[in-house]
Amino acid sequence: MRDKLAAVNLSRFIFTHSKQLFNQEKSMKPPIAKKISHLINMHGEQRNDEYAWLRDANWQQVMQDPTLLKQEIRKYLEQENAFTEEWMQDTESLQ
Repeated sequence: MRDKLAAVNLSRFIFTHSKQLFNQEKSMKPPIAKKISHLINMHGEQRNDEYAWLRDANWQQVMQDPTLLKQEIRKYLEQENAFTEEWMQDTESLQ
C-alpha cells in the first residue's frame, strides 16, 4: 500500500510539474558537429566516419598536454561543454 501511495504521489508531482520538468525553454541550441567524409577500410569492409575529425591523431600526447589539441576540435568541445552546462544548470544542487 505504501508503494502504491508513493507511486501515486510521484505521478501527481510529474503531472503537476511536467511543464517545468519537460518543456523548459533553453536559450542555447545544441552544437552540431560538421560532417567530413573520411573513408576507413578495415577487415575488407569500407565505412565512412564523418566524425573522424574529432579524434586527434596525436591523442596520446594530448592526454599528457591538452594544449596540443587542434583548435578546431577544442572549439567544438567547448561548445558542447557550454551547452551541457546550461542544459544541466537547474540540476546543479543535485550534483
